[in-house]
Amino acid sequence: MVIAGVLLFIYPATSLTAAVRLLGFAIVLYGAIGLVANLTQKKENRSSLSLAYFAVFALAGIIIIANPGFIISMFPIIAGVLVAVNGIESLIRTLKLKKRNHDRWLLMLILAVITIAFGILTFVNPFATQALLVRVFACGLIYDGVVKLFLSIL
Repeated sequence: MVIAGVLLFIYPATSLTAAVRLLGFAIVLYGAIGLVANLTQKKENRSSLSLAYFAVFALAGIIIIANPGFIISMFPIIAGVLVAVNGIESLIRTLKLKKRNHDRWLLMLILAVITIAFGILTFVNPFATQALLVRVFACGLIYDGVVKLFLSIL
């Protein structure tokens, strides 16, 4: 985990491309195994729907391997939408807290607005935030690896 985190942090674009291609390879493998398993069955046990299902997986994997940039470019856009929606949900909860006269509703409101703003920024300018998101994820991997290493020593 530590090595993966360090590589992601130092080489975010290259590491992400390699990870997406690896995912594409796994999808191709899943589709190919499913196709072979289906085609080796007796003709009366074969399913046209299953054949199509596994063929779509294999084709999707090939497309991902050939064009990882498209998949990578979608990550920050999806993340931005999810963060903004989470911020809106926090805002709604904060307004409920205000109605109940909760003493920390203002702090919650500020955090909700910051979350919404970050989500919108990520969605509007995904390419600028992509390297940052990868590096934050890398820091999480490094932290997780160091903690696990430390705990295994104890």
